[in-house]
Amino acid sequence: MQDHLYKDFIRMEKDHSKNVLSLENASRELQELLSNEQKKVHDLENLVKNQRSEFGSEEKSRLIELTKLNSLMEINLTKITRKY
Repeated sequence: MQDHLYKDFIRMEKDHSKNVLSLENASRELQELLSNEQKKVHDLENLVKNQRSEFGSEEKSRLIELTKLNSLMEINLTKITRKY
């Protein structure tokens, strides 16, 4: 009886270790993806700031702002689809 329990314990411990490694790898990959997306957002914000300073008209500024919002929405949609 004790041998059977010990074998079950060892098997469960190995399964747990595999699950932990799997989750750590998945977490690391998701962190890298998030970092990449944050970098894209930062680059887009810098682009918007640079373009806003180059163009003086309100219509162009509005177009740039809408483009920025569209980009952010696309990034958020990508994040949501990855979660679900």
